[in-house]
Amino acid sequence: MNGQTIGATPFWSEGRKGEVFAIGPTVSYTTKGGVHFTGQWNHETSAENRFEGDKFILKLIMPL
Repeated sequence: MNGQTIGATPFWSEGRKGEVFAIGPTVSYTTKGGVHFTGQWNHETSAENRFEGDKFILKLIMPL
C-alpha cells in the first residue's frame, strides 16, 4: 500500500510476490442435456517465492 513492502512471516515471503509456471492436460465433456464437466491437472514448476506441486481441478456446470 502506498509503495510500502509487506514484511515476511513464517508462511509468506516479503512483499507477497510469487511466480510459477504450470502445464498439464484438460479434459472436457458436455452432455446433450447441457451438463458440462471439466477435469484439469496442472504440474507447477519453476516456482519463485511460493510452493510448487500438482493441482487438480474438477468443475461441474449444470443448467437451471
